[in-house]
Amino acid sequence: MIRRPRLWLMDEPLGTLDADQRQQLGSFIKQQQQLHRVTTLFVTHDQDEAMHLADRIVVMEAGRVVQIGTPAEVYDQPANRFCAHFVGSPGMNLLRGAIADGVFRSGGVVLPVSSQAAGRSGAVELGVRPEHLRFTTAADAGGLPGTVILDEFLGDIRLVHVQIGAARLVVRAAASQRHAPGALVHVACAAAGIRLFDAQTGIRW
Repeated sequence: MIRRPRLWLMDEPLGTLDADQRQQLGSFIKQQQQLHRVTTLFVTHDQDEAMHLADRIVVMEAGRVVQIGTPAEVYDQPANRFCAHFVGSPGMNLLRGAIADGVFRSGGVVLPVSSQAAGRSGAVELGVRPEHLRFTTAADAGGLPGTVILDEFLGDIRLVHVQIGAARLVVRAAASQRHAPGALVHVACAAAGIRLFDAQTGIRW
């Protein structure tokens, strides 16, 4: 940085630091990169770090590039099952099941997916991020009944693990929305948040 090179190469520079130092130095690096407009290749196994620092992300699996895009593109439109689960804290909920007549079924989970399936049918893996799930009442149409397994308080939010049939889903909820383990709840899914992946190749439909 001092010598003002035209390219910065960084191989996990924050990996050995504690949480506060990682945040401070990460912000400093991004600020300097934007100030000096230096192309930077930043290698990290921490997907949160990549989302925070990058203008574009290259996701690699087993030494092979599987997706290139902006943080928003990689997060919202993951190219395959690996990207869906790897990117995000936590990653996408993934459910194996099948689609027929525009409806996805997996154990006790039944969801209409006609707009995403585009007339296709067969074995599939459905992905949905925790923030696209919400707690609802039994009277609301489309609410899936389940049982709370775990409630994780993270300060500003809660991550609530819910067992629905054979599936276990993580729901992102408000910090004030506490659910005791064993509580019976209903979970609704935003249709716009559903992503479908080929059951064999893992590639997004």
